[in-house]
Amino acid sequence: MQVIKITPRGYCQGVTHALRLVKDTIRNHPDEPIYLLGMIVNNQLVNQALLQKNVSLLDNSKTKEEWLDTIDDGIIVISAHGVKPALSEKIRQKGLKVVDATCQYVAYGQKLVLSYLAEGYEVLYIGEKDHPEAQAVVGIAPRRIRLITNAQQLSELGPLNEKLLVTTQTTMNYQTIDELFTLIKQNYPQALILDEICSATRRRQQALYDLNEALDLLLVVGDPSSNNANKLLEIGRHKAIPRVELLSCVADLATIDLRDIKKVGVTSAASTPTYLTDQVIKYLQDHPRGKIPSLDLKQVL
Repeated sequence: MQVIKITPRGYCQGVTHALRLVKDTIRNHPDEPIYLLGMIVNNQLVNQALLQKNVSLLDNSKTKEEWLDTIDDGIIVISAHGVKPALSEKIRQKGLKVVDATCQYVAYGQKLVLSYLAEGYEVLYIGEKDHPEAQAVVGIAPRRIRLITNAQQLSELGPLNEKLLVTTQTTMNYQTIDELFTLIKQNYPQALILDEICSATRRRQQALYDLNEALDLLLVVGDPSSNNANKLLEIGRHKAIPRVELLSCVADLATIDLRDIKKVGVTSAASTPTYLTDQVIKYLQDHPRGKIPSLDLKQVL
């Protein structure tokens, strides 16, 4: 079996920054309760590894506001996806310590939207409905920011403000976004369009679009909640690769039939630890029909 290692893959700068901040917080505040306000990055194994270090994850069983109502002391870690300004203000009003791990590109996108709202613009934000980054941006001003997820929604909008800003979640499929931009330009020529897909997302997607290998199988190592991973899956399917699979770690290979696979490509999401992808690659190279190695959560961080 030939293994094609698609690069770049793995952590982006924003994820590296967020994890460094949370690990520093754990090390520097061993006696204080630490709460992750949602998944620090979209990878469940990373969050499981952090939970082993006595960090509490404030999950989706309650809203972020409801979780904050239950906390009176300790350190709140804002994830790489950011939060809406009102939530940041609530944390400060409660007197809680804050570690803001928001990705710099995500933070820039929020500031951009805020600045144009202040100038009277209406905003179309292209993103995923349930993604925390999109929720944070739309939450800035729900009556003035419309979340767009597909072309059908665009066709149903009707007339919009002459001052119209169009911008994006950082982890979207850039070719799909370009198609939506074309429709927006046709229907709303007054629109100011600002593409905020981050460079790390674009490079990972471009590497897959440019791949000329005739793969039998594409493996995307990443979490099901990762928009970055799901867009790589979309691209693999668009390229008509015979089989495209998402796996969170090497253990998932037990469910994938590798017989008759002569050439496999491996890539990974921007929130996937190198350790997880390396385990997959090593197994495919050395032991394609051998025992699948165990996962060491300590190595994930």
